[in-house]
Amino acid sequence: MNRAELLARYAAGERNFRGANLIGANLTSADLTGTDLTDAKLTCADLTCTDLTCTDLTDAKLTDAKLTCAKLTDANLTSADLTDAKLTCADLTCTDLTDADLTRARYTIPQVLLARWGDVSPVLCTALMQLGAESIPDGEDLFRIWAAGGSCPYSGVHIGRVANFRESREHWHPGRAPRLWVIWELLAREKGVTI
Repeated sequence: MNRAELLARYAAGERNFRGANLIGANLTSADLTGTDLTDAKLTCADLTCTDLTCTDLTDAKLTDAKLTCAKLTDANLTSADLTDAKLTCADLTCTDLTDADLTRARYTIPQVLLARWGDVSPVLCTALMQLGAESIPDGEDLFRIWAAGGSCPYSGVHIGRVANFRESREHWHPGRAPRLWVIWELLAREKGVTI
């Protein structure tokens, strides 16, 4: 399938492209919002600035794909192979990266921390909350108040979250957060992400 065929079928209302062979396809700046690309072959595809919001890329083969500045908000990349993919500046907010293979992919740790991680272990929850507290003014005090039943520590603060996970008041402990790499290793191990 080439760009013209995919975009024509998308424009006609089709959203199911499960298993599509798009190896090497140039899909730069395409709008593929809400598309089912489960098990699609996107090896070496150019997805630069492509809108993949709410797209299902479960088990997709994205080896060597260019995802620079791609919008992947609420996308599902469960068990996707992103080996050597270029994720520079890609928006991974709320993306499901569970079991994704990020071997040699180009990304930043803050990018992947904003993916949707849900429940995490108590140790990781504490570390991520400590990281959050370090990222906002008076963060440790705000988290302490929140842990005692107060309002969200981000209320009234114009700085967003540094990680997307389910916090737990009972796991808040003041202290210095581990280094970003340590946090990312723990998170990747818990969620089965290959890094």
